[in-house]
Amino acid sequence: RFRFGGAKSTDLLSEIKAFGKGFPAEGRYLSQPHAFGQPVSFGQVTWNFTKYRLIAGQVVEDPTAPVQFTLRTRSGTDADPQAYYVFDELGRQREVDRDAYFAATPPKTSVEVGLPDFRGARTDDVGNWNAWSIAYPHSGDQIRSSDGRQFLQFSFEITTRDPLAF
Repeated sequence: RFRFGGAKSTDLLSEIKAFGKGFPAEGRYLSQPHAFGQPVSFGQVTWNFTKYRLIAGQVVEDPTAPVQFTLRTRSGTDADPQAYYVFDELGRQREVDRDAYFAATPPKTSVEVGLPDFRGARTDDVGNWNAWSIAYPHSGDQIRSSDGRQFLQFSFEITTRDPLAF
């Protein structure tokens, strides 16, 4: 999508050229928190990841392709892995729930940051959620996030050094 300054114009646009450089070398996915209904002990994490390469217009499986899959997990005690803050009358940030955060006024300029009832930071909820685990090197590894939690979230990255490998 292209925007041209938001100004209305009566000019007729007949051609647009767009240029790019490089290729998307990484892709990321962040799951929603998965609820188990009660605190549980986590077991193993398993996945199946197949590497492919484009050769002469054909997609072929290639286990040697320079593609990396990196999986991480974290666990928590509540449904939202984020903490939300709104500024109080003294310019301090106080934690609020998600609804109160989005009901507060978002600052439009740097002058409005710190004003009462304006949105503040949105951060990871370190009080109710673990930090992200280190990457799992193999499918079938034990989950490294804390047991005895009701929620689990995962993220993964797929990276490549070759535009024809995925």
